[in-house]
Amino acid sequence: MIVPVRLGVPADVPSWVSLALKVEELFGPMPEIRRAIERGIDRGTALATGSVGSVTGGMLLSRDDRPHSIHWLAVDPNARQRGLGGALIRAALDRWPTGDIEVITFAETTVGGAPARTLYESIGFDLVGPTEHAADGELRDRYVMRR
Repeated sequence: MIVPVRLGVPADVPSWVSLALKVEELFGPMPEIRRAIERGIDRGTALATGSVGSVTGGMLLSRDDRPHSIHWLAVDPNARQRGLGGALIRAALDRWPTGDIEVITFAETTVGGAPARTLYESIGFDLVGPTEHAADGELRDRYVMRR
């Protein structure tokens, strides 16, 4: 099944914020998430799955003129195991056909973080090593896809 990925639009903001609240237990507090989503939409660096106004998966990317980074990616817990996360990552790969892509994700010790690590690894990202702790004090790891 092909999962359509589209640019985020202003009508998506409420459902995207709702998605962020659903994953906050895993991600930790995200007090600036609404602002980050709105900025991504304005810049054209916010990608989403689901219909307009009903985001089931979302990803915030770096600007195209910066080192390529996935800043945030989440899929609604009720929509997991349907290929949405992979579709979002493949959209980033299509957007940036050359150059390394970096993502900071959950460390091996993070309860509930294994699916994210498995997803990145299955697509070809390699673990580089630990990064600074997240705002909630949890460990995070840096993954890179070298191209």
